[in-house]
This record gives sequence, C-alpha cells and structure tokens, in this order.
Amino acid sequence: MLWGSAFPAIKFVYSGAGEITPEFRLLFAGIRFSVAGLLVILVYFRQLARLPVRENGAIPLKVLAVLTLFQTVLQYVFFYEGMSRASGVLGSILIGFGSIWWIILAPLVLKTPWPDGQTWLAVVVSLVGAGIAVYDPGVGAGSPVTGGLLFLAAAFSGAVAAVSVSFLPACFPVPLATGMSLLAGGLCLIILGAGALRHWAAIASAEIMAITLWLAVVSAAAFSIWNSLIQRYSVHLLAQFRFLIPLSGVVQSALLIPGESLKLNTAIGGFLVIASIWWTSTRKPAQK
Repeated sequence: MLWGSAFPAIKFVYSGAGEITPEFRLLFAGIRFSVAGLLVILVYFRQLARLPVRENGAIPLKVLAVLTLFQTVLQYVFFYEGMSRASGVLGSILIGFGSIWWIILAPLVLKTPWPDGQTWLAVVVSLVGAGIAVYDPGVGAGSPVTGGLLFLAAAFSGAVAAVSVSFLPACFPVPLATGMSLLAGGLCLIILGAGALRHWAAIASAEIMAITLWLAVVSAAAFSIWNSLIQRYSVHLLAQFRFLIPLSGVVQSALLIPGESLKLNTAIGGFLVIASIWWTSTRKPAQK
C-alpha cells in the first residue's frame, strides 16, 4: 500500500512540473531517496554506535555498495530511461518480472531450494494478473522493445538488491543499511540529474515539497519493512507480494486522481494476484 501510494503522488508532481525530462526524473528521485535515507538514519543512528564491531567486523561496506548500486541507482536509471522510451503501463507490467529474477537468483546465490512447478504457476498467474490489472490501450506506444529491455534490467537490479540484503551481518540493522544505501544512491541520482536543478527550483511549490516529503516517508518505511521481511520469510512467498504494488497503485490512483476510475480489468487482475498469493501462503510455511 505504501509503494502503491507513490503512483498518484508522482503523477501529482509531474502534472505541475511542465515538461518532464529524464534529468528531472532522476533529480526528483534523487531528492526523494536522499531525504528517505536521512529519515531512516536519524531513527537508527543510535544503534550504529552500539554495533559489536570487533566481533562482526566493520560496517559491511561491500554489501552496502551493492545495495546502493542496484536498489537505488541502476534500478531507477533503467526504469526512468525505459519510461522515456515506452509506456508506463508496459513498465508496470514488466517490473513484475523482478519477482521472477529474484526466485531464480536466490537458489543460485543463496542456495535456497528451487521453486517447484506449482510455485512457478502461482508466480506466472500473479504476473498475468498484474498485467491485466494495469492494462490500458497504448501499452505498445513508443519503442516497446527497447523500453521493455530497460524495464527488465530495472527489475533485475531490484532482484540483485533483494538478494544482497541476505549478506548483511546479523548484528547490523536492516533498516539502517537501507537508509545508508538510499542516501548514497539518492545523492548519485541528484548528481546525474543536476542539469534539472533550475527546473526543480522553478516548480518547487509548498504542495510539491509536501508531496516529495511524503514520497520520502513512503520510501523510508516501505524499503525498511521490505528489506527486513527478506531476512525472515521465504523468497517464494514474498516474491508474489510484489505484484500487489502495481495493483495498489492503480486502485489508489483511481481513488485519488480526478478523471481516473476503477475498471473491470483491475478487479479481474486483482483477483488473480490475491488468489495466487493466498494459495501460495497456505501451501508453504512463511519461513526459510
């Protein structure tokens, strides 16, 4: 629900920003994630001083670097570049492939069990359901092949980040690692989008600043919760919950944005996603 609320919030900012360039998107995302990282670090900063450094080594810089690069920088560079070449609807559908990348990478890297045929079926049903829920005419607009490859690259980057969370030392708080990676990645995105600083300054009204702060809170809370769940629950179960993100985005957009409404395809797609999640959660225990 948190990540889904980002859809109407981002649309609100874009509606008041005039021409949206790739640089503006990166700058906007960078500001959002930098503030999100700062919020999490402020909450967990005291725990940093309590870490048993001598027993478990220093701050896991290598893991944090991988998390920063793949969770924040590459995932959103690929995603926003894909958005500039193809439709957002196509992006909403293909980002769901992050779950498939994840359940492929987890057995290869973490040596978890490979999913069985029934689990694959449930994931495919969820993917189809998400596609139905967000489908809209114009899905093939722009350069769908190039854009699609970029969206798949973004999904793969997110999956690599999810796998890397498992390599954090047990003594290191997952939310603190999330905050540090969001801050570092956000600063990198700000540098990449620095050419749009004047554009941002021109449209940064009180409303847009408030929405941006809300988006930062969303990122801080959602990434912290999600990365914490990764250490506790089965990849096969969590992978399917990611399909609720585009579904939640469509529903909240319809409720909050004038002119948008819920459609029959949203109900059908939502039913498929929720049914497959329910079926998976009843046949597999929610633990590793």
